Amino acid sequence: GLSCFRILLYTIVFSTFIVFLLYNIMLNRRSSRRKVKTVYKKSINYYCSRNSLRTKKSIHFVPNIKFSLYIIAHDIKSMNIAEKWCRCMPFAKVLLIPTTIFFESIVYRDILWKERMKWKNLDFVGITTYKSLKFIAIEKLKAYLELGFYKPYDVVPLYGTGELLMDQAIKGHTEEFRSIWYETLNQLGYHKNVDFIDRKEVFLRNSYLARPKALEGLISFMNRSISTVSGSPRLQMILSKDAHYQEAKKKVAESVFHSDVYQFYPFVFERLPVFYFHYYNLSVFTSLDQYAYFSNEEVDTLFEGI
Repeated sequence: GLSCFRILLYTIVFSTFIVFLLYNIMLNRRSSRRKVKTVYKKSINYYCSRNSLRTKKSIHFVPNIKFSLYIIAHDIKSMNIAEKWCRCMPFAKVLLIPTTIFFESIVYRDILWKERMKWKNLDFVGITTYKSLKFIAIEKLKAYLELGFYKPYDVVPLYGTGELLMDQAIKGHTEEFRSIWYETLNQLGYHKNVDFIDRKEVFLRNSYLARPKALEGLISFMNRSISTVSGSPRLQMILSKDAHYQEAKKKVAESVFHSDVYQFYPFVFERLPVFYFHYYNLSVFTSLDQYAYFSNEEVDTLFEGI
């Protein structure tokens, strides 16, 4: 009888200990979730405070400068990321694009052109992708807008690299990029005086601020380029080669290119805006110019991540 009593007592004590332990684990998890959720909510709502942009229901993000920003997303997940960033930014709008071999450059074909009546009377129009948002601090965006407006510049890149176009492209896609780039330009009708673009600073991801007239010209150029490639077996053959992209994801390669590798299409097309703006002598701000306008401390803060 005593043995049975001891066994029962030990069982009750052990069970109580287990219940207490599980309760504390659940309590800690809830607390951690609440803490993470609070931190996340604070970061999302940072610019939605009483003194922030939520109260400015106009396109005057910066005083006296009329501005609109388009954020490119390619699926529901990326669209949700972009919308969380811009939900309290009345000047921002998410554009959902179809998935194609041109990646975000397909935005020029139909979507941006249809939006032109909304931005034709603005001072600047911004384009970027949801992935580039982490590089675009609000302070930097304001600084770039004021710089572009008052200098003035026609184009202010939001994702510059500080590298020259051809050097950077060859580093990322091998020497083969050079011949494919020149052949593409040749097929587009640009036969002479194009090599000077090689020595211009590249900006990527279709991320920049542009004056409406400059953007309108670029849209026409990009539309024509997409149509030319779509109707040229020669260009399709060379652009479908392996782009030697080091960060390639096999799943994306298979679904977009129906191949094991990324092709040259998106990498040539994301550099075409650099070609267009410089070829037609538009004024383009570069990261190499930034020290003329900002102190070293401001450069470190505003241009971090470029």
